[in-house]
Amino acid sequence: MPKPTKTARGAALLAKLRAKRGYLLPFHELLAAHLPDVLERYDEHYTQVWLKQNVLDARTKELVAVGIHAAVLEREGLEIHMRRAVKAGATEAEIVEALSLAGIPAGMYSVVVASDVWNKLKHQRGYSWEKTKKKVVAKRR
Repeated sequence: MPKPTKTARGAALLAKLRAKRGYLLPFHELLAAHLPDVLERYDEHYTQVWLKQNVLDARTKELVAVGIHAAVLEREGLEIHMRRAVKAGATEAEIVEALSLAGIPAGMYSVVVASDVWNKLKHQRGYSWEKTKKKVVAKRR
């Protein structure tokens, strides 16, 4: 059986990533087009660390990710992981604390950037912190 072309293999990997995560990032597309083997290995590592239950629960992992993305000033990742943190049951106070922790080693500008992302997320049309909080509290019961 012939080996699939980079283009076909890359397209298949992108479809797999989109189905698994619900989004694609620009570097996923770049790697799929030029280095599909690297993208495949990256996805295996990502899946093992982020998506599988290891020692940390999903809420804790997402709060860590919020802090990391705040520290490196990565807005897109901040939004993704803030949403996931809320979905996993994190409170607004926990998200703010994760942002504040990032500000110690990374400088307070990281908190300014992250706060901007959080405020944008909180005020998006259709997003309700209270509705999300009530769903999480109900799930915990």
